[in-house]
Amino acid sequence: MGWNEDNFFFLAYWYPQMAVYDDVVGWHTDPFLGMAEFYSGFAEYDVTLDVPQGWLVQGTGELLNEEDVLTEHTIQLLRLAETSDTVVHVIADDDLAAGFTRDGMDGRLQWRFSADSVRDAAYSITRASLWDAVRTEVGDRDGDGQPEYARAEAIFRPSHERWRQTARYAQHSITFHSRHTALPYPYSHATAVEGAGIIGGGMEFPMMTIIGGYDQGSDLGMYAVTSHELAHNWFPMIVSTDERRRAWMDEGTTDYNDNLATADFYPDYNGEPGEIRGYVGLARTGHEGALMRYSDHLDSPGHYGVHGYTKPGSLLISLRHLLGEETFYRAYRGYIRTWAFKHPKPWDFFNYFNASTGQDLDWFWQTWYYETWTLDQSIERVTTGSSGTEIVVRDIGDAPMPARLTITLEDGDTLHREVPVETWLGGARTAIVTVPAGQDVTRVEIDAEGGFPDVMSKNNLWDTETDALPSSWPVTVRNDFVRRRMPLLEEGYRADGALLSGATGHRANESQSVTLEGGVEYAILAVCDEECLDIDLEITNPADSTLAEDVLGNDWPVLQFTAPATGTYDLKLIMYTCRARTCAWGGRIFRR
Repeated sequence: MGWNEDNFFFLAYWYPQMAVYDDVVGWHTDPFLGMAEFYSGFAEYDVTLDVPQGWLVQGTGELLNEEDVLTEHTIQLLRLAETSDTVVHVIADDDLAAGFTRDGMDGRLQWRFSADSVRDAAYSITRASLWDAVRTEVGDRDGDGQPEYARAEAIFRPSHERWRQTARYAQHSITFHSRHTALPYPYSHATAVEGAGIIGGGMEFPMMTIIGGYDQGSDLGMYAVTSHELAHNWFPMIVSTDERRRAWMDEGTTDYNDNLATADFYPDYNGEPGEIRGYVGLARTGHEGALMRYSDHLDSPGHYGVHGYTKPGSLLISLRHLLGEETFYRAYRGYIRTWAFKHPKPWDFFNYFNASTGQDLDWFWQTWYYETWTLDQSIERVTTGSSGTEIVVRDIGDAPMPARLTITLEDGDTLHREVPVETWLGGARTAIVTVPAGQDVTRVEIDAEGGFPDVMSKNNLWDTETDALPSSWPVTVRNDFVRRRMPLLEEGYRADGALLSGATGHRANESQSVTLEGGVEYAILAVCDEECLDIDLEITNPADSTLAEDVLGNDWPVLQFTAPATGTYDLKLIMYTCRARTCAWGGRIFRR
């Protein structure tokens, strides 16, 4: 695969490889094309690597002759790591100079590895890397009621400081994914290898992953990429899907899994809203390709991230919300167990869920996997009369999903009502939900949990508080402002000064001068209308240096900062993507 400097090699991407023969296509002769990755059969590997002494070799399989290649001291530390819940430095900084391998005949050593039921193999060879290891609980492999363990490892060169926590990240990841999938990790080790200079992100292999240095990244980012790449041991290394044609079957599933693993490690993290936003951003442009299209047949290579990762990841989130946790995980984990060490096709995935849940979900598979229909449900109107409150829900998009309403009454109580998906499947475009007389309805929201990928969430809300906002603001701006300010109010922020508003064209910007008080924590929120896909905010001090900015790809930027001194600041709004001649926006400054 590559080498870096004079101290690190990574061996992978063997050629030629045996093609897969299955009962659906026959011989799979599709070539590797970058966006059409791998489809390999399971095999036994017996690999011997002849390398100079003083170089560490690790890779797919069991090292059969460790006593011939590693010093007794190194072996003892490796055994210690296999019984330790804290990280053991198997090769520490001092060992790089002292030596960690035996002396070989003519200065060379042969490392022998054996692996069974794997679909590929990869090996790292390094003379300048540290080696951290720790045991990781994988669950009960053999059904004896006792937990089993594997070895979680990180191999990295000392200059990459962020890697010093990676063995701990690998330990948590393997334990989490074993529990979450209900399929215990079946191999003896899971190894993350630093490969700066060869790769920027990460690439997965059985029992192994190579990841960039991540020197400019964050600890959370380092955890997330480690978890993602090691989670590939389940998809596609065990549930062996065809990456050449259906990248979503492994990448999307792994995205779903590693978001949950990251949230388990960092309790304040929630990656699922971002996963949905990643898909919705492309869906709103109308340029996405259907998931059942081959991965390398997309209209644009830039769409691969949505096609392979965020859309299928979002759909697993939506399926969980649709079915409920218990029903979803019964099907999800059953699918994994049933297709472990086999080659499932999309139809096997669809059929397993249909059978496990006892539901005909063909409408879901057709909508979200074969088509590029989008979900757009709205609260069309809310009217109150002597007999109660009538809520009209409109199904604007072509993707049918149940419309789940959270209805807030004037005393703060909430009601939950649902327009079943059968209403839309039957051809209706509107549905009426009635709340009996007794208390006034103050708020109605569709999908308050955010579990479904609605491309226009601005019309999902009706709230009496919108009446207090300027009528010059479009109703979608007023509704979205009410929704987006709620987290700020819950954090203790309060409105400060007058409302902000304007109308700006595509890639244009608008500036306003604002007066801030030194030492005060501020938050600035802006939202825009339904034709706006992305706006950014930036605030600069009198010296024209940036104090805070939000350049995320969303249509409701929030700045949170502390003003360093009392004075006048420049607030700039950039209308990054507007599909109309101009897009309206509204916002406010908050303080606490």
